[in-house]
Amino acid sequence: MRNLILRFYWDDQEVPSVEAPLSDFFGVCHGRTAPYESAFVTMPEGKGFNSYFLMPFEKKARLTICNEMGEDAGMFFYQVDYTLGDPVTDDTPRFHAQFRRVANTKMAEDYVILDGVKGKGRFLGASVGLVDRFAGRGVWWGEGEVKMYIDGDTDYPTICGTGSEDYAGSGWGLGQFHAREMGAPLIEGKYVSFYRYHVRDPVYFSQDIKVTIQQIGNDGKHEIADPDGPLAEFIKKGYYKKERPGGNFERVDDVCSTAYWYQTLPTQPFPKFPDRKLRVLGL
Repeated sequence: MRNLILRFYWDDQEVPSVEAPLSDFFGVCHGRTAPYESAFVTMPEGKGFNSYFLMPFEKKARLTICNEMGEDAGMFFYQVDYTLGDPVTDDTPRFHAQFRRVANTKMAEDYVILDGVKGKGRFLGASVGLVDRFAGRGVWWGEGEVKMYIDGDTDYPTICGTGSEDYAGSGWGLGQFHAREMGAPLIEGKYVSFYRYHVRDPVYFSQDIKVTIQQIGNDGKHEIADPDGPLAEFIKKGYYKKERPGGNFERVDDVCSTAYWYQTLPTQPFPKFPDRKLRVLGL
């Protein structure tokens, strides 16, 4: 699932507007599958991959899948439905999707879900995954806020959330569930996968947009971290930092994401796509 790569090209562009591993594009992270349904993608029984994103093009579209597994896939089948004669122009925003993964985020530095966008359009949402290296240690991963910087805002976010599970539509922790515009189809041990679509709460931009999420957890304690306590190994590795009393602490995480958005062309070249080693690390 992590080594079958989708790339979509609209009209005469040489750079892809969509670049993501198969299952990540369909909303479940970590190369896994899960039975769920949302407004735009469904995975019935964890086996069928169905996408209903509108993907306008004016003259032509090229949809590709690249096998980077190092061996034959055995079989791959698909169906693409399209219409002709729609009123699509140069000003019609095109569908985009971009996958990222960072195995070790930087302490006190937000993970970037989307950046480098230039154009006019709408941020539709994202699926976000975490490989929780603190799993089973009695600490919570999801105090990080999702931030959106729109049309030149840099010092402060235009939109700022209240926590990761809140962004997924839940609260006080995050269990497995799925709904049309938000959900967490996979909560399995250290593997967390959640999504959020901005349909009835649209996020528009006229020039650019940047979307990030903080790496902050909560240990439920009001004391400064004990360097010889149960989280000593993470403190020594530099993955855990708590300098002040209070439950929240900065942490280093393994995060991945697929952002979905619409924008006018041209598409700016994406950052270097995570290589095979990074895509499958720890999975």
